[in-house]
Formats: sequence, C-alpha cells, structure tokens
Amino acid sequence: MGCDSKNFLPKNVTKKDIQEFLQLLGYEKTSSNYFFQYDKFSREQITGIGAEISNTKPYVIHLRTTIWRSVRDHEIHNWTIKQLKKRFGGYFESDEGKNRYLWYSGVERRKSEAGCDLAFYDFKNNIVTMRAFLRILKNSSKEYPIDDISRYYNPLISSTNIGLPFLISVMEEFLNGCYISLLKYSDLKKTILKKSNIQNELLIEVAEKESSVEEVVCRFKSFQNIDSINKNFRELNSKLNFTDSLKRFHSRRKYHEKLSNIIEKRHLLIHRFQIDHDYTVTDLEKDINTIEKIVQIFYDRIIEIYGWNKRDW
Repeated sequence: MGCDSKNFLPKNVTKKDIQEFLQLLGYEKTSSNYFFQYDKFSREQITGIGAEISNTKPYVIHLRTTIWRSVRDHEIHNWTIKQLKKRFGGYFESDEGKNRYLWYSGVERRKSEAGCDLAFYDFKNNIVTMRAFLRILKNSSKEYPIDDISRYYNPLISSTNIGLPFLISVMEEFLNGCYISLLKYSDLKKTILKKSNIQNELLIEVAEKESSVEEVVCRFKSFQNIDSINKNFRELNSKLNFTDSLKRFHSRRKYHEKLSNIIEKRHLLIHRFQIDHDYTVTDLEKDINTIEKIVQIFYDRIIEIYGWNKRDW
C-alpha cells in the first residue's frame, strides 16, 4: 500500500528529457526507467519517493510513496508532480483525483523531531528482525534440546549468545540516530563542533557528501556504556539524562541494572569470546523485550523534554 500519482506527458516529450529533469530534481537513476529520491542528510524523510517512467510514448511517470511516509516525503511527492507538470505540461492523476494533489493525514514531524522518529522507525524494524530470529531459535529448540551436558557445545546456546551483539547494536543505532538528529538542529551545534576532534580525511567525506558533519562528530562518540550515553546527550540538553529516565521513572523494573547486565554479556562475548552457556532462548526473548522497553522509555523522555507530538505505540 502507498500513495500514488501519475503524470501524463505530451507526445513530444522524450525519455531523455524526463531522465535529465528527474536528476535535476534530485532523483537518483537506478535504471533507465526507475529513479529514486531520498535525502538521508536532512533526516526528515522516512521512505523516499520512487519515480517510474512508462516504456512507451506518450510517457507516463508513476510516483509513489509508502503509507509510512513522513510529511517531508509527502511534500516532495507533491512538489515533483507540480514540477513535472510545469516543465512538460500534460495533466496528472493522484489518489485524490485528476489534477488534485495528495493530502497528508499523518502527524507532522520536522527537523529533530522527524529525525528521532526516523531513528525509532528503524529501531522497530530491526526489532522485527530480532523477533524473526527468535522464532527460528524457538523452532530449533526441538532439534537441539538443551541439557547439562549438551549446553557446552549446543549450537542453540551459541546462537542465543550471538543475538546479543546485534541487539545492543540495534539500540546503539537508535541512540546514534537521535544524537545526530538533535545535533543537526541544535543551538549548541557550533560549540560541540569546536570541541570535536574531526580528522581531515573525514572532512573530505563531508565535502564529497558521503557523510554529514553531524555523522562525523557522532563517530567519535561512544554509545556502548551507560555513562557515555549520558555524557553525549547531556551535552545537547542537560535534561536528557538516560540514567534518570530508567531509574527515577521506572525504578521498580530495574531497567538500569538489566541493561548493564546485557551490555556486560555483550562485551564479554565480543572482547573475550566468553559464551554464557546458561543463556537460553527464553533469556534472549526477555532481553529483546527489555531493550525495546528501554528505547521506548528514553524516546518518550525526549518527546516530553522537547514538547513533540506523542507517538502512538
């Protein structure tokens, strides 16, 4: 499902003209008939816009965004429709009707709010991957039953342990995304940039548009322990205290202690290849639920501090 529109162009328009114009509009050519627009540096788009040119004249350009689109995706979609009509003439049809632009009924999130929402969107998709992995492990438990002897060489135990680094990486990626998005539009951006020790070769990446300056700054930040997470976010906003979010608002659930234990197990596995032979599929499922809840708690706290639109979980 998605939001669709079609620009019907006059007979005299050539495919080459269309291809060149779409590239001028910021679309990347992936094949002779298909182009895609997505500005990863703005962090305001979720899914981007696809543009497909028909095979025969008179050419028709089919534009599409998914149902998960952001308001910025929506605006670029309508803007593209408008620019194509303005440049080539003809008419267009959308889901709203002939020569009617698309409507946006979702929540309007912009700048840092949109970027943090994108980070959470990616996190939720990664959690879906983790849960799919979990289902495979559960199905495998019949083939590889665990007992006191087999647990030391049972592939199921190794698999559950291997899930930990990915799970922590999923959380780190969310935190990275939020940090980059907040920094990009922060009033403290210049101060933080001055303190950053950015290497010259990384500045070349920025100049060649391979990375944003915020992404480069974030590379020198560690999100692999709770103290570092606190330090990184508090330099953006003194109220963004990761530890307090877990301890003060959810002390009974002991999320702070649980996260510390998960991170410690991950470090032992990565740096010492120390496998926890008592770590079962049930334990991994509990840790997935814990990480998902922790991210929701901290994201809710970010939303509260900045007064953003609440998310419908």
